[in-house]
Amino acid sequence: MAKMNTIIPMSGSVGNMSFYNDKQHGWVSRGKGGPSKEQIKKEKNFASVRKNNTEFGRASTYNKLLRSAFS
Repeated sequence: MAKMNTIIPMSGSVGNMSFYNDKQHGWVSRGKGGPSKEQIKKEKNFASVRKNNTEFGRASTYNKLLRSAFS
């Protein structure tokens, strides 16, 4: 994590870098990381992630139905 000492602070992302304001460290930047979409879809290590994503999607769909029924 790199600290930024600039006149114009920047938040958001550019390419593979994310810039944000951290309460503890001030303005910082870091590289993006994490598994790719293809890894989550295909690797057996992410089976629980796929299951949780499916459950969350189903819950979101039913929530939308309930909200539209009460509106």
